Amino acid sequence: MIGTLTKQLGKSLKINKEIIDNQQEIFTLNTNIELNQQLTEINKISSFIESDKTIVELRKQILKSAKSQLKNGVITSSAYITELTNLFEAENNLNTHKIQLLLAKANFKTTKGN
Repeated sequence: MIGTLTKQLGKSLKINKEIIDNQQEIFTLNTNIELNQQLTEINKISSFIESDKTIVELRKQILKSAKSQLKNGVITSSAYITELTNLFEAENNLNTHKIQLLLAKANFKTTKGN
C-alpha cells in the first residue's frame, strides 16, 4: 500500500513539474513577444523624434522668413503669430515624443527585469 501511494505521489509530482515547466515556457514566450512589441514602439517613437527635429528646424526657418516679411509689411502680424504657433506646436510634438520614448524605454527595462 505504501509503495502504491509512493508511486502515485511520484506521478503527481512529475505532472506538477511538467505543468510548471509549461507555464514557465509560456511566460518566457509571452515576455519575449512583449519585449519585441516594445522594441518596435521604441523604434517608431525614435523615428518620430528624427522627423520632429527636421520639422522644428524647418519651422524655425519659416519663422525667420516670416519675421523678415512682417518687418517689410509683406505679411500681417496675425500671419506671423500663426507661424510662431506652428513652431511651438512642432517643439511640443518633439518634447512629447521624447517623453514617450523615455516611458517606452522604462517599460522595456521593467518587462526585461532590469
